[in-house]
This record gives sequence, C-alpha cells and structure tokens, in this order.
Amino acid sequence: MINVCLINLGCAKNLVDSEAILALFDKDPRFKITIDENEADVLILNTCAFIFDAENESFETIEELSKLNKKLVVLGCLVEKYKNELKKKFPKVNLFVGFKDFYRLPELLGNLLNENINKPYTVFNRIEDNGASIYLKISEGCNHNCGYCIIPKLRGTYYSYNEEDIYNYALNVVNKGIKEITLIAQDTTYYGKDFKDGTSLSSLLKKLDSIEGIEFLRVLYLYPNEVDYTLISTIKNSKHILPYFDLPIQHASTKILKAMNRNDSYDSLLNLVLLIRKEIPEAILRCTLITGYPFEEDSDIEILKEFLLKARFHHVGCFTYSNENLAKAYSFPQIDEKIKEKRRDEIMNFQKKISYELNKELIGKVFKGIIIGQENNNTYLVRTLFNAPDDIDGGVYMKTNINHKLGDIIKIKITDAFVYDLYGKEV
Repeated sequence: MINVCLINLGCAKNLVDSEAILALFDKDPRFKITIDENEADVLILNTCAFIFDAENESFETIEELSKLNKKLVVLGCLVEKYKNELKKKFPKVNLFVGFKDFYRLPELLGNLLNENINKPYTVFNRIEDNGASIYLKISEGCNHNCGYCIIPKLRGTYYSYNEEDIYNYALNVVNKGIKEITLIAQDTTYYGKDFKDGTSLSSLLKKLDSIEGIEFLRVLYLYPNEVDYTLISTIKNSKHILPYFDLPIQHASTKILKAMNRNDSYDSLLNLVLLIRKEIPEAILRCTLITGYPFEEDSDIEILKEFLLKARFHHVGCFTYSNENLAKAYSFPQIDEKIKEKRRDEIMNFQKKISYELNKELIGKVFKGIIIGQENNNTYLVRTLFNAPDDIDGGVYMKTNINHKLGDIIKIKITDAFVYDLYGKEV
C-alpha cells in the first residue's frame, strides 16, 4: 500500500484540483490517503505562483518538505511557470507534474515506486467527505490579457466544461447530501462562449437551479464587463441562486483600468453596480482592488475613494500590485512598495465606514443559512447570503439553545453588526 499525503496551496480553484487528484487514489486498495506527512510514502504539493508571495510560499514549502526525505511530487502553477529551472533548484524533488498530466498521477507514482498502476482521471471527481458544501469549477484558463495577470500563461486559453457533465455531477453530489455549491473559474461570466451554441453562465445556472434538494448556489469571480441584464435577471428570478455579486473590478480610475488592459471604465462599473442594486436591492456586493499599479497617482486613489462612496460594496479586498515577470506590466515604471502599501491601507480604512454602515442596515433582517462551524456550546458559525465560503468576507455568528451539526439549514435574525462580522440569534 502506498500512503499519499497532499498539501494544497493557493486559491479555491487549486483546492478543486486537489480534491480531484485525491479522488484518483480514493477507494483504490493500492493507495491510502493520509494527512500525516510523516506517515506518507509520497508527498504531493499542489503549488500556486500567481503573485510573488504565493510563489515564495511554494518555494519555502518545497524546501521544508524536502527535509522529510520522502518521495516528493510537485505540481501546479509553479511547475508551469518554471518548467526548466525547478529541477536544478530542487534536486530532491522526484517528479514535477504539469496540469495536463494530473490524470496520470497514479501511474506516475506507481513508476516512482516500481508499481504498475494505471487509473483514469475525471475532472469532476472529488474526494468524499462529510461536508455539505463544495466548490465546482466550470472552466479552465482565461482569454483576457490583464496587464497584472499571468493566469493565461499558466493555465492556457479558456475552455468550458460540458454543461450536461456539470449538471449531472451537481445532481449526483446533491443526492449525496451536498446543500451548497459555489461555482468558480478564472472568469465564470465567460462560461459557454467557446461552445458558440448559445450555452452561457445563465443557461448553466438555470439548469442547476432546477435541482431538487439544493439549498444555495453561489457564483464567484464575475468579470464585470460581462455581467449583463440577462445574468442579473437569472439570479433575481431563481429559487436557489444567491444574489451575491463578486466583482473583481481591480480599480475605478479609467486611466488605470486602461493601463491594466481592462474593458471597463469608472462609468461602466458604476452603472453596473447601480443596475444590480436597482434589480436586486438585497444583493450583497464584493470587489477586489489593486493599489500601486504602474502609472497610478494620488489622484487615482481619490477617484477610487469617490467610486467606493457611490458604489457602496459590502466587502472590499485590496491588494498591492505584485510585479510578476511574465505579466505585461513587468517592464512598466514601478511604484515604491511603501507607497503601494500606504495607498492600500488608505483604501481599506476608507472602506471600513461604508462596510459598517451597510452591515448595520442588516440588523433585524432574517437570513437563511448553513451551519459551518461551532464556536462554543451555544454559538455557531453560519454562512448566509452575506458571506462566501472563501473566508474573505468576515463571519456570521449565531446564538441558539438548539444543538446543530455541520450542514444544518437554519434561519438567523441579525441582532448586531460590526465592520466585518454579523451576530444574530436563531429564529
């Protein structure tokens, strides 16, 4: 028996890949999955290399795992980014595996340990657990050429997974007890366009919304330029799709958006937010921002603050620009790191008041939610419309005298609000 331990780094999309990889070994008597690195015969590290900090974490993790003197397999974004350099840098690594060879991992491990193993890989496989919530990746790659991003170089051009396959997989996991599905991709809004047959994110959502037994459907990473009235209407008129709009707008200054090679402007972004609020007043809005991108000036930060004041997002994540050597902006004049951080902090401090005001407006409202954890005997952690599964939005805490288990569906009335968190009691 081969003991396999997988270590995952990076985003939710990497997590989905790791679940599918573990499913290759699950229920195969020749393999045993372990979470104990010391017990493992083979360590598999799924890396991230999207920005410098993630890349550095991947390098450091390889160094640490190499010290355990186990068979070590490294795969994922770092391998795609540094195909030729990694073998020299990390001679103790036994295998470097790119995305296209994920499905061959049992065979490759068998060769590594002198075992004859061949098992097919299915992208919608996932390791079974007792959870009630999953991510479901609906596509790979990206066709955009944003100046700060290297995803197209790491993961290739966009291709959608078959709509019927996604539906059948979702139907299967819901029948097994999954109650919450979160759709992810590098750009979920582009889904189906490569088929050229009318398939779209809206058509996929309508199919998934028809599944009996599903409680919550959520979509992350909505490319703003592709969010249209049809998609908003689909979400508005659905039974299970949460009106939660995750918009990675990155900036609001038209000048900086143009420098980023984005297809948006200050006005187009504001008009989109106003349209969503008009059609779905109860919608929760989240955005991600970048400060310190080349050519950004203090005046652009003032424009961004003005935009945030008008748009009023519930959740804002702001990051400093990371200059990646494969990105288009790598050769642009760079802004000092301290200035980047100062601007980031300025934006986050500015947003705090907006988030707090919006959160206070939720006091007295009742949300349907799912139990995702327990703080103490009578306080549970809940996920509702307010907060996504990626632990970025803050928490929702519920007091109750009823004993619950993970995955229970409840109703919570919000009684108190803070800048990031909400508190309430079970209805």
